[in-house]
Amino acid sequence: MSQEVRVVHGREPEGRTDPITGSEVIISAARSMREGKRDPHYVYRVGELPSHKADCFFCPGNEEGTPKELVIFPQDHPGDRSPWMTRGFTNLYPILALEANGHGNPNPSENLALGINEVIVETPRHDAFFSALSTQEISRAFEAVILRYFSLRGDDRLEWFSVFKNFGRAAGASMEHSHMQIAVKGRIPQKFRDRYLRAQSYFWDKKACIYCDEIKRHRELGQIVFETHYFVVLVPHAAIVPYHLRIFPKAHNPSFAHVLRDSVAMRDDFAAVLRKTIFLFKLAVQGENSENLSDPMYNFYVETSPYREDHKDGNFHWRLEFVGRTTVEAGYEKHTGEYVNPTYPGEVAAQLREIEAAYRHSEFRSVRAA
Repeated sequence: MSQEVRVVHGREPEGRTDPITGSEVIISAARSMREGKRDPHYVYRVGELPSHKADCFFCPGNEEGTPKELVIFPQDHPGDRSPWMTRGFTNLYPILALEANGHGNPNPSENLALGINEVIVETPRHDAFFSALSTQEISRAFEAVILRYFSLRGDDRLEWFSVFKNFGRAAGASMEHSHMQIAVKGRIPQKFRDRYLRAQSYFWDKKACIYCDEIKRHRELGQIVFETHYFVVLVPHAAIVPYHLRIFPKAHNPSFAHVLRDSVAMRDDFAAVLRKTIFLFKLAVQGENSENLSDPMYNFYVETSPYREDHKDGNFHWRLEFVGRTTVEAGYEKHTGEYVNPTYPGEVAAQLREIEAAYRHSEFRSVRAA
């Protein structure tokens, strides 16, 4: 007997386009009804990894296994096992290099591989994961990122700064030990150019910031998850995966490095907001078992204005993009360049708000995974 196509009335597939990125997304709630194997939503179980690993170059005592540090912050507490809290150095296996050449490119002046690739180790603990770090540890890690931003800003060969994090091997992390990466390119990537031009065109047409207007629109849509004095966290209306979130500063500014350097209070708040965002994602997909598991797999990156446009009057509005990895990109997505999201973003925002409210009232154990 043939099966009926599973399309629920009122929940038919819906196409959406992200005004900020131009990403095309199909919201197809019927996809969540498919039977099939789902990857476990964690990278390792708590206690599975040691706090220190003798052969990990990111662990204290093994510093000779990495290039010389470019930035290092000592421990604030004397007597701690590690002499440092945060450490940064050039990636031993870099994506980009200043020695790169453009041979083979039709336009040799457009050297795609020219740049710098660095690592920021956020914690000396081998078994740490981001939501288990303190706000202070995360804030100091971003302080290290900001120091590197300004150290490299004066190099005329460099145009575009990126900081990103992969957590979990399937999310792109090749090392167990928690870390972020910095990539600074001599050429602005085409994808970012397109986004930057979108912001410019919107300003010319509307005489307004597309990002500020998107925050207002998401308030009207009910897709704000939570907010603080400085930041707002939302689920984009055209989210590319179920747990796609954006962290926006409320005040317009093109450059994350300038504002987080100039205000320790804002940097600490940013650290707390990022930690809480990851923690809510963790609770959403792991439920009551979350205390026994590491964070699930995810990627995040900060999107900020290029060096030459990072003055305070620019039209760009920096943000952090968080992408929780609970789905797999398959043939349709790779072939068309479109994303398929099996959940309605508004429902995810409501779920995360519920978890956040329960967490604030110490009742989050009763909130089950969606």
